[in-house]
Amino acid sequence: MGVPLIIIVVWYGGLYLFLMTALIYWVGLSEMMKMVSRRGLEPKHWPAFMGSAILLFAAYAYNSTYSLLSLTALILVYLLIILFSPEKDALVSISVTFFSTVYIGLITYIYLLRNLPHGWFWLTFLLACIWANDTAAYFGGKKLGRVPLARKISPGKTREGAFFGVLGSLLAAYLFTTFDPSLPTSMILVLGGLVAIAGQVGDLVESAIKREAGVKDAGNLIPGHGGILDRFDSMLFGAPLVYYYVGSFIIS
Repeated sequence: MGVPLIIIVVWYGGLYLFLMTALIYWVGLSEMMKMVSRRGLEPKHWPAFMGSAILLFAAYAYNSTYSLLSLTALILVYLLIILFSPEKDALVSISVTFFSTVYIGLITYIYLLRNLPHGWFWLTFLLACIWANDTAAYFGGKKLGRVPLARKISPGKTREGAFFGVLGSLLAAYLFTTFDPSLPTSMILVLGGLVAIAGQVGDLVESAIKREAGVKDAGNLIPGHGGILDRFDSMLFGAPLVYYYVGSFIIS
């Protein structure tokens, strides 16, 4: 999925962005369940996609109680499945399914972020900071990286690379303040730094899951780049962060 296409969909938002979000969600959820299955666990596919439909519908019918209502509905549905399931290990299967559904379901915050006032600006801000972080971390780590960031999880990542990633995100955040001088520069810079950290944590979490599953990539959908989760792992943590930060400290 190329950058120009993503920018176009973000610009138009609405149903186009919702469908793109749903597609990313469903492909990512499928990749996640395949990785979990490699550990000998057996996630339930139809409850997972039913649960994803609940979270997507809640996001589409957005209101201020999105998280509480959607998670409550998801928990109740999965508890009923456990109650009426004849399988011996239903509790383990549903627990893994619930984790996978909710974890990948964080991608719905891309759509929710776009629905905030000036949502196009904030979603573009998120994308720019994530991409700047990834690019700066890659080149900074490649040129100057010496000290491993998390050797057991992802040996290729370095502290130097992480530092340059934060700098790249801060630079992207600062550039956004030049488009709108009314924005509080200090708060935007803080958000830029937090996005970089959230993105790096999201990347490490997915690396830990892949390491547990014994795979290099989450999938093979994108030749040379792995799966959907390999491209959007940073967004899973970054999108909720920007959504709540902007809603709590800037819009309010």
